[in-house]
Amino acid sequence: MSRSRTNSGTGELLVELRRDSSVPLHQQLESAIRDRIRQGLLRADAVMPATRALATALGLSRGVVVEAYQQLVAEGYLVSRTGGYTRVAPAAAGIQVERKSVAATGGPPRIDFRYSKPDVSQFPRAAWLRSIRKVLNETPNRSLACLDGRGTAEVREALADYLNRVRGTSARPENMLI
Repeated sequence: MSRSRTNSGTGELLVELRRDSSVPLHQQLESAIRDRIRQGLLRADAVMPATRALATALGLSRGVVVEAYQQLVAEGYLVSRTGGYTRVAPAAAGIQVERKSVAATGGPPRIDFRYSKPDVSQFPRAAWLRSIRKVLNETPNRSLACLDGRGTAEVREALADYLNRVRGTSARPENMLI
């Protein structure tokens, strides 16, 4: 296990990395920084150490630190801009507080991420209805009746074009069954 401290303008940044772990180093670094932000040890707008300096202090390659920072930026914990400092995101400071307040009040979560529970209140019904009306008005009568049982010719042609272009096949519409 390697243990390093670095003074980065955000106080002491203590990061423990286990080189013998099956978890990649960049994920260990991400977790350590993420946990410090959640615990309030890294406050909003705190300047993070430069990737080169942190990599040197931890005995890592710069790519490992860059990858960890990029993931934390993608998750919204850090904010970065080219040529500037990487900082703790202002919104990241309230993450733990918000979670505690929801749990303490016992109220329903703002967003339900469970499967089979889509949020149909945001469905664009008017746009969907306009699209359906347009298709039904512009579609020729012959397309509404699938006479040969293999699917409409347009769909088979579009699928054959797609398969030939993307998958490199030599599919022909007359050989398809939809």
